[in-house]
Amino acid sequence: MTELTSLTINVTAEQRQRLEYLAKTYNYESAETYALSIIEQVLEEPTKEEILEGIRISLREALNGETIPASELHRLLTEDDE
Repeated sequence: MTELTSLTINVTAEQRQRLEYLAKTYNYESAETYALSIIEQVLEEPTKEEILEGIRISLREALNGETIPASELHRLLTEDDE
């Protein structure tokens, strides 16, 4: 298991109250676990540079004719649902 470290975040009383409300609304144990889940989501999001690189690659592939039919794309996108 990864060793955990501590991070202190100072919030106003109103912000704390809002976090506690949202934690309860979304069925989290506490405001702390809710805030941690938000942090984890943000850390998993791609960076601006990663998004731009993906766009560059996609454009290059499209310009080079490296495409697939829409029906094949639909199949690829929906096959996990089955």
